[in-house]
Amino acid sequence: TDEAPLAYSVEYGNVYVAVLDYLPNTNDVQAAADWLVEDASKSNAMWKVLTLHQPPYFTNVGGGSTRAQMDILVNAIDEAGIDVVFSGHDHTYARSFPVTAGEKNENGTVYFICAATTPEKDYQVTTNHGIHQIATNEYNSVYLTINTTDTSFEVNVWNYDGENHNLFDSCKLTR
Repeated sequence: TDEAPLAYSVEYGNVYVAVLDYLPNTNDVQAAADWLVEDASKSNAMWKVLTLHQPPYFTNVGGGSTRAQMDILVNAIDEAGIDVVFSGHDHTYARSFPVTAGEKNENGTVYFICAATTPEKDYQVTTNHGIHQIATNEYNSVYLTINTTDTSFEVNVWNYDGENHNLFDSCKLTR
């Protein structure tokens, strides 16, 4: 059945964070997208972040929702002025170039996929969208730290191997 999407947002300092939980492959993708555009327009935060389960630009060859449904979200992300999208689902780590409407654009959104990789969910990584700077499942366990100012948004990705925390990837957006 089509249920209304669970959607909420908070502002933490200079960061607006929206959370979308929608039912893939149903009409509520559009409802979630509409909510995001309207809600983000009410925020004056310097940085805008979206979190969701399925990535709009997947790295799992099996993918997730249909491309048409993901395009609905991508269009809303662009319209809402979202700077960074964090997702999971694919059991990989990936970071895109800044993109707008699926094309590299220095002022676009950076998409991260940050999910645990396990032997039973070890997918072949694909980067068929041409937008990923890094896409891999060659890590132990990753976690993120984020630092913001009014002029920068920095994401550091750490790989924890059970003993050591090593910097795995880093991305800094500036205004």
